[in-house]
Amino acid sequence: MRLELIATGSASGFTIYALPGVRDFLEDLSGNDEDATIAMLEYVATQGIPRNDKKCNVESDGFFALKPSRVRLVFFYDPGLRRVIVVTHGYFKQGQKMPRREFRRAVKLRAEVLEAKRERNLIYEGLAG
Repeated sequence: MRLELIATGSASGFTIYALPGVRDFLEDLSGNDEDATIAMLEYVATQGIPRNDKKCNVESDGFFALKPSRVRLVFFYDPGLRRVIVVTHGYFKQGQKMPRREFRRAVKLRAEVLEAKRERNLIYEGLAG
């Protein structure tokens, strides 16, 4: 399994990896959604995770959602790597809470990442060393 490098973190920011498909989702964005999402990813990479619940929601079971606009980017912290997050997928806001199907999708995708990591079959594209 490959994780794609989305943004390289600074000393105070986070390196952002994403599962295949996230880059396509990001590339399909346009207008304000695109601008706000790019700005959010740059902020996370240079400054860290926003502490404002209007910009980042704590979901359940170790998941979080970046909220740059009506776009939601679901992520978790990569266990074993400092200052690295993994975006499982993106979707468009549908209500106040993360829809159950999006949560189930995130759980399934994280399990696949962690299994690949346990089996030493996880490749971080762009990771030095």
